[in-house]
Amino acid sequence: MGEMEKFENLLEEKLVPNRILKRGEVVRGRIVKIDDRTAYIDVGYKVEAIMPREELPPQVKEGDEIKGILVKFSAGVPVLSFQRYLKERLYGFLKSAQEKGKFVEGRVEEVLDDAYVVNVSGLKAILPKSEARRGLRKNSRVVAKIKELSDTKEGLKIVLSEKDFIELSKKRKKERILERLKVGDVIEGRVIKIDPEKGVTLLIEDVLRAFLAKGGTLLG
Repeated sequence: MGEMEKFENLLEEKLVPNRILKRGEVVRGRIVKIDDRTAYIDVGYKVEAIMPREELPPQVKEGDEIKGILVKFSAGVPVLSFQRYLKERLYGFLKSAQEKGKFVEGRVEEVLDDAYVVNVSGLKAILPKSEARRGLRKNSRVVAKIKELSDTKEGLKIVLSEKDFIELSKKRKKERILERLKVGDVIEGRVIKIDPEKGVTLLIEDVLRAFLAKGGTLLG
């Protein structure tokens, strides 16, 4: 056997480890390259696995480890899905949170015309602006309940609502205001209603309504 043939055999042994990959299994690897469309992942196989770039978690970079479900082979190349991995890992948790009415947390990834795209543990969820607090921006923290959760061909459809969190925040703020109020305090409020026969309704710090009766008596 010539030296070149020995070298080629050694190279082949190095490139083709004794590893068998199967569709549906969870595969862990290290990202070696990310281009405009694809992430290339060393999973200890004879060729690097690939994953669509849009499936990558936020802030992931070359050199990071990542897991994915092996969904298929494309011309012998393993194709991984991070979203399917998350779906299978998180669906039970999200379903339980929805059924029990628990809050989940996330971060705003994108601001659309009528909704926010929110990252919840790596999954993309939709928060309609009609269900959200005012002034959310990219990277804003979101605390919401799951309004809708369904499994579709395109993946998990998750719709969020912050309305319960908004009401809870208002309630807690009212309690804090009432705890610190005492007789003789000067209170600033915004007039939201005037009744010439009864008095004036004020809104204090946007959460607490107070009624200033005709004649100067303040009633909670």
